[in-house]
Amino acid sequence: MENHSITILLVEDDAGDTELLRESFRRSTAAHNQLLVASTGADALALLNGSAGNDRSSIGLVLLDLTLPDTSGHELLTQIRAIPECRHIPVVVLTGSTNDDDMRRSYASGANAYLIKPVDMGRFIRMVNLLDEFWVKLVSVPGELRATNGSEPR
Repeated sequence: MENHSITILLVEDDAGDTELLRESFRRSTAAHNQLLVASTGADALALLNGSAGNDRSSIGLVLLDLTLPDTSGHELLTQIRAIPECRHIPVVVLTGSTNDDDMRRSYASGANAYLIKPVDMGRFIRMVNLLDEFWVKLVSVPGELRATNGSEPR
């Protein structure tokens, strides 16, 4: 299997969860991907719009927490899906909420998957490995929609 690489945008305001995810990425098969972090909805939109000085075409996956300081994850997901250039980017809700209403709203707003944050490092690493295996290595998209990260397209 080829070693594709994308940029993953993590939208997470909790510093502890962000560090746990960074460490999980470092220890996993997903270490070859670039991880961008936005701690607010506004920062995430700036990165997705390319107005933060980044190349938005490199973002190939969004991991989205539902609890953010400036907006709800559901509202941000709706805003992401309203950006024509971002509609194809998979958005995986990654949250501590086990609430069925949060799950329903997330899928109704365009989430591609809903994951509940694991409680320990081993499970976080396993989750990141599976995310990498599926969203980076297995999923196929047409050439014009591929995330480019200075490496092979996925």
